[in-house]
Amino acid sequence: AKIAVISAGGKLAEIARDKSYLFFELPGDFQPRMAVFYNFAALVQLLAGVGLIKNSVVSDLKSAADYLKTESQSWNADVPASQNLAKQIALDVVGKSPVVYAGTLFPAAYKWKINFNENAKNVAWCNQLPEFNHNEFLGWSSHPTEKPYAPIFLQSSFDHSQVKKRFEVSGRLLSGKMPAPIKVEARGSNILEQLLWVITLGDFVSLYTALLNNLDPTPVDLIEKLKKELA
Repeated sequence: AKIAVISAGGKLAEIARDKSYLFFELPGDFQPRMAVFYNFAALVQLLAGVGLIKNSVVSDLKSAADYLKTESQSWNADVPASQNLAKQIALDVVGKSPVVYAGTLFPAAYKWKINFNENAKNVAWCNQLPEFNHNEFLGWSSHPTEKPYAPIFLQSSFDHSQVKKRFEVSGRLLSGKMPAPIKVEARGSNILEQLLWVITLGDFVSLYTALLNNLDPTPVDLIEKLKKELA
């Protein structure tokens, strides 16, 4: 077995250097949730380097990054809400608890949940289709639509046809029971572009939600206090 280390420094980096492990050093001074793409890029390069994935994936990632730089311009702070999807979603979810659902894009849904939790200091949940239909689906069925939640459907053109059907049928059967879901159609010519596109959109949405909550999205003071208490 070969050991490789991905770290921004600290004790882990010190061990990696002392033992001459393969070491990918990430930029420091980032909250972990904001360094996800750095970690992802390091992991892709590591797996390609040892032959577990094709080298072409590295160039695919660079191409997706270029695509994302262009696409994300429309979510910047200087773009008005009328033309800014991230601001529009934030305005829809503020004051509510987001519940994020996805099929193929479930890793992005989980990242959206984390972003709402840590950036906006907002409780949020996520789940994956078809698992959602096995139990949680019924949880929406017994109360009026005036629930303090904001369902979000992250949908991909690469979702399985049955998952696409589940989104449509679930929305129809829960009409009048679940608040109308915010539907996000991922953009991109391949699954990698779509995944990165949706994750980045979620970053922007959670930052705008934090500002609407009158909060600084950066600190996670309560988590730091928890760590000290546990230590």
